[in-house]
Amino acid sequence: MNYKIVTGPSKFELMAALFAGQEITFRIAQIPTDTTSGEAVIVPAGRPARDLFLVKAIVNSVQQEDGSLKSWNIEGHIPFEKKDFKAYYHTERQSGHIEF
Repeated sequence: MNYKIVTGPSKFELMAALFAGQEITFRIAQIPTDTTSGEAVIVPAGRPARDLFLVKAIVNSVQQEDGSLKSWNIEGHIPFEKKDFKAYYHTERQSGHIEF
């Protein structure tokens, strides 16, 4: 399932999660999808707020997405869900997307 990361850790918190084994927390929202194609759809402005929830995760690896030192590909595990995840995350904007 794909989710939008609405807020998340700072660059320092991400580093600590990787090197010290600390949990990180993402606030996420489900990405609306078209039921026939499965493609993400644009949510019109003014639509009621989506359901937001928190995900606590353990980080196993972080890879630079580009040379900016702000964009990251992250892999890890969500203990509560007992699932692995992959995410793209931008530490300056504190947003991205996560799949698990």
